[in-house]
Amino acid sequence: MSSSVIPRNVPTLRLSVVTSTLNSEAHISQLISDLERQTDLDFEWVVADGGSRDATLGLIRDRFPYAV
Repeated sequence: MSSSVIPRNVPTLRLSVVTSTLNSEAHISQLISDLERQTDLDFEWVVADGGSRDATLGLIRDRFPYAV
């Protein structure tokens, strides 16, 4: 069986990527780009921000305006 074929009776898995941030402006854009390039995974991205005072949250909201 090919690894790209999923039998009908097997549920698909969803991966949760959890990222904690604090003033991560210098690195968050690269992480966002890496996540956007994932095409073979069904995932959700959860960000726990510790009160960033830089542009971290703005960069996330620019790419994901529906983020809470």
